[in-house]
Amino acid sequence: MVLEKIIGRLRSRIEYSDLETISKIGLHNFLREINNDVYTFSSQLSKVYFAYH
Repeated sequence: MVLEKIIGRLRSRIEYSDLETISKIGLHNFLREINNDVYTFSSQLSKVYFAYH
């Protein structure tokens, strides 16, 4: 399922990121990536559970 894949990727990104990794890409970029993943998950969740056809 698409939602499981998105939330799994988000969880892995957060769980396995350390300070060195975050420092390499920059905190702002790291948080932007997290924000994009949350937005993608939210959009897909809305399509699956709240969209009226």
